[in-house]
Amino acid sequence: MFFGLDILFILSELESKEKLCKYFNISKILTADQFYKNFSQQDSEKLVKALNPI
Repeated sequence: MFFGLDILFILSELESKEKLCKYFNISKILTADQFYKNFSQQDSEKLVKALNPI
């Protein structure tokens, strides 16, 4: 379900658009490697429950 997202594009947009980071209250942008490492360590059931309402 989540692997269809273009994570590199999302991270690139966050890096280049300060307003976007302010809107989502993001103070630090992860690298792609950091994102994938953190993402792979998450419990998939909890992740789905957290992201479905969005």
